[in-house]
Amino acid sequence: MKNEITANSLSGRALGALILAGFGGAWLVLGEYVREQLSAAFFMGMAVFMLAVILASMILFRRAKYARREPDDPRIGKAFRGINTIQWIAIFIVASALHHYRHDEYTVSAIALIVGAHFLPLARIFQYRPHYVTGSVLMAWALWTAVAIPADTMQGVCAIGTGIILWASAIITLLLALISSGRHDVVQPIAG
Repeated sequence: MKNEITANSLSGRALGALILAGFGGAWLVLGEYVREQLSAAFFMGMAVFMLAVILASMILFRRAKYARREPDDPRIGKAFRGINTIQWIAIFIVASALHHYRHDEYTVSAIALIVGAHFLPLARIFQYRPHYVTGSVLMAWALWTAVAIPADTMQGVCAIGTGIILWASAIITLLLALISSGRHDVVQPIAG
């Protein structure tokens, strides 16, 4: 994280946590679907987690109103869109190639590897070091599942682990931002 907490970083962390939680939830649903384990209890647990993330994000958005706002850098948005475009193109190409060569069992691990790799440049453009950890852990997880998990359970295991990693990243992002924004020397009150 940057030394000074700004409105931009607080709202960015809140939005990032929401995105991480949303995609993490999608991965978990995929994993449970593949394992044929979807249940009402699973969806209730997801709903409780997502509600907690939404509430914590709302706190960050509110605290952002009291912090100094920097001018938005259009290069960051352009880089973000470029990284995500490359990610989705890579996913399409790799998934198509694996399907063509009849190795569909590796598709989920390959996608998780690509998703993990996309966090590395995001860490740089957002100046947020924890994304390096998230990306590295996701890539290691994807490679491990492709090598160590039997083909008949590989997709479900990889998807569930990927969802858990993304949810953990959302929690860490929220906790770090909430702690930093709660300090008196970081949040600047609005002059009355």
